[in-house]
Amino acid sequence: MAEGTSWFIFFGSCGHWMVSPYLAPSRMPFGLLHATPLLVHASVWARFGPAWHIQSPDACPGPWKVWNGKTMMPQKQMRIIANSVICPPERVFVAGGPAGTGINGSYVRQKKDFCARALYMKAADATCDQQTFLYFRPRTGRWEITSRSADGLFCQHARSGRCWRTASSSPLQGSEGGWEVWDQGVFKPCGGVTVDEWP
Repeated sequence: MAEGTSWFIFFGSCGHWMVSPYLAPSRMPFGLLHATPLLVHASVWARFGPAWHIQSPDACPGPWKVWNGKTMMPQKQMRIIANSVICPPERVFVAGGPAGTGINGSYVRQKKDFCARALYMKAADATCDQQTFLYFRPRTGRWEITSRSADGLFCQHARSGRCWRTASSSPLQGSEGGWEVWDQGVFKPCGGVTVDEWP
């Protein structure tokens, strides 16, 4: 890797930890775009995975696969070392939407993550049988609001626009693409959904 070049390490939509100098699809070299179709058209120079359960790139046991100009090849010598650990802040998000959608409420950061991203639970559900979560789903590239009942049944309420290419780490970024609500078996655009950080 050349000195002075900005490099990004991020968890991609296909469950891979990836190393790339690009986050915007418009900047990727054609050769790499063509060679990595399974990585959602990312310009990837190294990857590890799929590894849905690994929450940090320095925890990847290896080997990583590195781009050699033609294909991805295993490289035992490559590893990522964390030189600092930053604890995630106790963030709270407030979601609002049409009555009856199950969206409205305050969502508190949980100690556990979901697919290496922050997981939030509706505060009012902390002592209830049904729990409602706000989380990022890498497979779809969306922030979603879903409830889980005591018997394990899931009910979708809302989802954001696709935002994995922005390396979205916050539902505020997901809100940039607008939200959709679950209505009579399908998702429909809804301009009345808002997600804001509190306080």
